Amino acid sequence: MHLRYIKFFMAVAETKSFTQAAQKMNTAQPSLSRQIKKLEEIVGTALVIRNTHEVRLTDAGQIFYEQSRSILDQVDRAISAAQNVASKKASSTTIGFVSGTEAPFLIDIFSDIVERCKTLHISFRGQRERHLLESLYEGDVDAAVLAGPITDPDLLSQVIVSQPLLAAIPANHPIANEKIVSFTQLLSLPFVAPDPDFAPNYHAVIQSFARRQQITFLPTKTACDSILMRLQLVGSGVGFALITQYQTRFLPEKVVARPLDLDTSFDLVLAWRKDNQSKALWEVIENIQTSLIDEDLDMKIDRHASGLEELADFRLPL
Repeated sequence: MHLRYIKFFMAVAETKSFTQAAQKMNTAQPSLSRQIKKLEEIVGTALVIRNTHEVRLTDAGQIFYEQSRSILDQVDRAISAAQNVASKKASSTTIGFVSGTEAPFLIDIFSDIVERCKTLHISFRGQRERHLLESLYEGDVDAAVLAGPITDPDLLSQVIVSQPLLAAIPANHPIANEKIVSFTQLLSLPFVAPDPDFAPNYHAVIQSFARRQQITFLPTKTACDSILMRLQLVGSGVGFALITQYQTRFLPEKVVARPLDLDTSFDLVLAWRKDNQSKALWEVIENIQTSLIDEDLDMKIDRHASGLEELADFRLPL
């Protein structure tokens, strides 16, 4: 049954006139009459009594009117709810971070973005890196801050922080007194590595660095799912870890960070799905690029708009 049949019937029931109902529905009266007749055939009984003196509903028509009023009200509410969701989606976006690393970005970058994008509702979500990747692919987050580079062809990315890796070592270890730590010295310590099951991107970055430098790490018998836990293990004397400059904010008292004598460039990127056509997300991306260029952030920022060639295929939806 088409909704238009019900709407024509409701107009007749409420105006008590086929002429007025036709005018209200912006149609010809004969057409209206045919619609009512078709509706009665579908229902299987007369709904309207029409004679030279009056137009009124039958008993069945009165019941049908009451139920139809409820149906149309529900349809109106459904349409309104759908429009509200679409409107909120168009003006909102969700950014994901690896749990435990949110603070520097929320303070240094995204607090500024929130200020710039006052018309947007920006949500932030912290998850383990693997779960964050799953959320990105499934569309639960629009973009995620991850260890780069991003090689998945289904994702686009923008470098937002470029920093060297530092050695996190126990404060009471002899090499902690060095201003620059030699990897030759460092490799005598077990390496507290990121767990590939929980941090696949970060683990891949470390392994890539090791292959380039032809380094073999002395493994530990521990595995942990967060940078905070790895630093606690370093503080307990288990070994050393490789961290970024922004992660030095999380150093325990018994751990120090030292620069290395090798090139250990590390990129953090904002990644999003290539098929994500969110205007709100694009507004955030544009403002991040502006912020990286204009703001003197409290971390070493690569001022070049790295990865912009990857944005060539992304088009802001009209």
